[in-house]
Amino acid sequence: MSSPRIEIVPPHTVVGDRPQSRSRLGLVVAGGLVLYGVVLIATWSASRQIDSLLDNADARSLDTIGSVWEQHLETERSHLTSQVRVLADDTRIRSLVMVAKLDEGTLDDTLADLRAASGASCLAVLDANGKIKSVAGADSLRSADLGSAPVLAQAMAGAASDVWTLPDRVLVVAIAPVKAAGRVSALLAMGFDLGDSALRIAEKSFGGAGAVFAGDRMIASRSADPALPPIVQNARLGDTRADNLIDVGGRGFRARAVRIGDSAAAGRIVWLIPRSQNNGVAPYLKLIIWAPAVAVALLLAFVVLQRPRIA
Repeated sequence: MSSPRIEIVPPHTVVGDRPQSRSRLGLVVAGGLVLYGVVLIATWSASRQIDSLLDNADARSLDTIGSVWEQHLETERSHLTSQVRVLADDTRIRSLVMVAKLDEGTLDDTLADLRAASGASCLAVLDANGKIKSVAGADSLRSADLGSAPVLAQAMAGAASDVWTLPDRVLVVAIAPVKAAGRVSALLAMGFDLGDSALRIAEKSFGGAGAVFAGDRMIASRSADPALPPIVQNARLGDTRADNLIDVGGRGFRARAVRIGDSAAAGRIVWLIPRSQNNGVAPYLKLIIWAPAVAVALLLAFVVLQRPRIA
């Protein structure tokens, strides 16, 4: 009688268990892919929200610069109006413009002395019709006829201010009447260049740049970074209706142009600041946000790589 045949089954192996292992692995992988998809979408959405928040922060920074600029300009115009009102009553001016025949040489010398004493960028005397009679510090005004300028009509009643764009400069100007016997004999104009004190706003608070343009010509700029003014110059920012995003050499900037005055020929002041997405914090924020998606991807890859062992 023959002995029964004995079949040796390898240890840790259960017949019929392989399809179940594959089924479980498939469910794990499918669930992992769904989870990864959800995490990926959430991460992408969060990353977009951070980009939007940073862009909004940059826009608010330019809003802040614009508000400070408007306050600065209003303060300067008010201060200048007070100064020109006092100068218009100066006997040295009144005695020269109230004579029947104007001594232009003496008037030129007097304006030059008053300009040096007051620290003004320019002084000018106009007749009641707006024609320049004498000027110190702004030769481009010498042949100008400003009779149609709205500020002249306002100045006939009292001191008024405006911003003038000349071919080579932008001036904050105040004009006051010089009166004799209740009648306007002449007008005295006093101007200051729109200079460093205004342009320094973007530099001090945001590490950016400010520039003043007359037409397409940049006539003044201010920045602690010497690379920024050429960027502003080459950007050709003529549209004042929207911000401009500029990328130069891997550096991102946000720029805004603001018209100085109401006329079509008015100058522009341009602010340029580095984008927040380029600062040292933004990359770390995005790294933290993308970390869960990377972790899920690595976990899923680990599970898939274990498949030969399970099978």
